[in-house]
Amino acid sequence: MPIADLGEQLVAGGPYSFLKMTPGQLDLLSLDLTPQETRDLAGIAIAAGDAFTADLAGRWIEAAGPGGTAVATEYGPTEITIGNAGYVVTEAPGSVLVPLGEPIPNTTMYVLTDRLEPVAVGVPGEVYVGGAGVARGYLNQPEMTRERFLPDPFGPPGARLYKTGDRARWLPDGSLEFLGRVDHQIKIRGFRVEPGEIQEQLRRHPGVAEVVVIAVGPDGHAQSLAAFVLPEAGAEPEAVGLREYLDGRLPDYMIPARFVTVDRFPLTTNGKVDVRELRGRLEP
Repeated sequence: MPIADLGEQLVAGGPYSFLKMTPGQLDLLSLDLTPQETRDLAGIAIAAGDAFTADLAGRWIEAAGPGGTAVATEYGPTEITIGNAGYVVTEAPGSVLVPLGEPIPNTTMYVLTDRLEPVAVGVPGEVYVGGAGVARGYLNQPEMTRERFLPDPFGPPGARLYKTGDRARWLPDGSLEFLGRVDHQIKIRGFRVEPGEIQEQLRRHPGVAEVVVIAVGPDGHAQSLAAFVLPEAGAEPEAVGLREYLDGRLPDYMIPARFVTVDRFPLTTNGKVDVRELRGRLEP
């Protein structure tokens, strides 16, 4: 089914007890559906699998209204039997992204250093999950299993943790903020760059609704950064203003060389932002 037809097809087949989709698909629905269609779509819509912005959550809650389709976030890789954390979002959170939620019963979730040491509040680290849902490993892939499934230093004998590859940090209120993927780190001019940190800062700009930052360079070698910006309704943020906004908030090497305004982000068939298509929009 073409992604552009998602809203029409869902409305035709509804209402549903619940729907589960990526935040990108939820964003598409929030733009395509009328408030009445949003209210009547389902008992609850669960957004999982990618960064979920507070702005999107707020737009959905406002459109659905009291008693309408509730919205929730869920977090957890397939290796812990799909999900191990989440909650129903009743109001747009104060953070830029919707927090990941708390572990469900019989599961655990930690933010740790490379030495499996807990990080302090506000310090980025890698998310490790554990508990009853952790899989035994990867079929016929012992090396990958040893790399990802580790003894749990905080659990009972024999317990294991799964190394997710996701970066996050604890916020002062005890919630967990998603910061992106460890394997999405890139090097620019010899410096290791986290695109998620740049995106987080740009999302705080009053004229920016959403943003995706990618590396640009020949043959897959990163030479510069490009930011694709979805403006807030009625806003027209310019490249000069966005650079000035980031100046002082980020080191010079983390400020994108190019800013491209988009009216919508292209999605892959699994509902995530199609980075390849975005990269193709850049002129040589």
